[in-house]
Amino acid sequence: MAFTEKDLCTRCGTCVGVCPNGALSLDKDNYPEIDLDNCVQCGLCAKVCAGGSVNFAELSEITFGHKEATIDFDSHFLQSTIGYATDEKLRTGGASGGVVSALLWNMQKEGTIDGCIVTRMSRENPCRGELYIAKGYDEIRQSQQSKYVVTPVNSLLAKLRNLTGRYAIVALPCQVHGLRLL
Repeated sequence: MAFTEKDLCTRCGTCVGVCPNGALSLDKDNYPEIDLDNCVQCGLCAKVCAGGSVNFAELSEITFGHKEATIDFDSHFLQSTIGYATDEKLRTGGASGGVVSALLWNMQKEGTIDGCIVTRMSRENPCRGELYIAKGYDEIRQSQQSKYVVTPVNSLLAKLRNLTGRYAIVALPCQVHGLRLL
């Protein structure tokens, strides 16, 4: 399990986000640290650990309806589509045509979601990512472009427990895997 083997930890933050007692926090390098005085040994952190294992056959069956392995570079896919945001600020400010930003803004504008967990670069330390819940056009624009830094996105799940509404998340595969395990 990656929670006890630091070399396997994806630093997705899922363990921190699901801990019911706040016994887990992130160290300066975004690895989980445990406060044994607050830990009730419920086992949730181990259950949602994205670095512990990946059952590719099961994941393929969930996603594509079969367990067949693929040796192709592109793996399995249903369809490939090219797109871009029609909003010029989202298109030119975003990566890959601003599609994700445009989808998030449209879902907020239409009332499908109340906010979205996203990342921006920290103003205080521009080399570090900063997680936040975007609730509007300008906040979504702040999250545009790819961030090539470790950001434990799922650590914000604990904050969502205290909020009402529906939230989207912009996540990497390891972070999505933690959510699936959850």
